[in-house]
Amino acid sequence: MKKIISLSALVFFSCFGYSQTEKMNGWFVQGGFGMLQYEKENTYRTNAYSTIGMLGKEFNVHNNFSLITGVKGESVFGSYDNLAFKSMFVTVPVQLRLYSSSESNSAFYGGIGIENKFKIYENIDNVNNNTETKGENGYHLGGIAEIGYRTKAHENLDFLIGLNYSNDILQVGYDNGKNKLLNGINLSIGFEFYKNNK
Repeated sequence: MKKIISLSALVFFSCFGYSQTEKMNGWFVQGGFGMLQYEKENTYRTNAYSTIGMLGKEFNVHNNFSLITGVKGESVFGSYDNLAFKSMFVTVPVQLRLYSSSESNSAFYGGIGIENKFKIYENIDNVNNNTETKGENGYHLGGIAEIGYRTKAHENLDFLIGLNYSNDILQVGYDNGKNKLLNGINLSIGFEFYKNNK
């Protein structure tokens, strides 16, 4: 069974890697910032801010469709009453993206997908008591929708700018009230490097 799964995965990624549209088979780096609502279940909900950095890979699936995945680091920080918090997440997104054109130097795109978020760190400062506590770590499954624009910046290099909306679907691993990431809006800017065989 393991051999069948391994062989299927090899064929799957090989097909993507040697697809016809080189510019939709690149590696990309991007950064971004945004706002969201951070909720501790049955305790409080407050506005928070986020910064992100991502290294990813794009695989051309068919014509103007591509699959996006990678690893993203996200920092979320905010405050509520006398509490100030900072959380760190490692995220593995899986998105399906549709371009308005796969051949022109510039194109608009839209996409949908899921985000697998793992909270690896949280620090909570109580300003009044001058004390620090560590928050719980947990897993978040979220949905994401995006719109953006892609244009050629240099030979084999594209510039991307986009806006995305994210929202938690479920959370697992919390004992003292789930943490929720809701109604996140992020602006992302990045570059994609690809090989042109022509």
